[in-house]
Amino acid sequence: MLNTPYFSNMSHVLKRSISRCTWAASHFYSKSPPTRAYIEERLKAFCADHGLDTQGAEIAEITSTGHSGGTQPSEPFHIVFRAQTKDGKLITTVNPHTKKDTTSWHCYIAKDKEDLDARVLAYYNDTNASK
Repeated sequence: MLNTPYFSNMSHVLKRSISRCTWAASHFYSKSPPTRAYIEERLKAFCADHGLDTQGAEIAEITSTGHSGGTQPSEPFHIVFRAQTKDGKLITTVNPHTKKDTTSWHCYIAKDKEDLDARVLAYYNDTNASK
């Protein structure tokens, strides 16, 4: 498990209100449906774990693929997304580095690209083993 307070533990089943994940750009991981599926599951768990469901979040739009750095050069590997309510309102958070309100949420999905690939493979194998 990643050593960060933001990484969600998916070892338990959670009731989630995020009804769908969307992608800001259709080419994000378009050649890897298992990667998309894994990221969407991580994101749904993150939203539930971080109270976005209690704030009425129904849609999570992924606006950036997995990367390290960004506003804070040493930030761990993550995706960026926006959480939206049914009526279209964006849910804000406070950027831990700038201390400013933002609609850009960070979801830590792996340690790095290689770790993401390994997690996707394990997720794919687990998902297909039960079929």
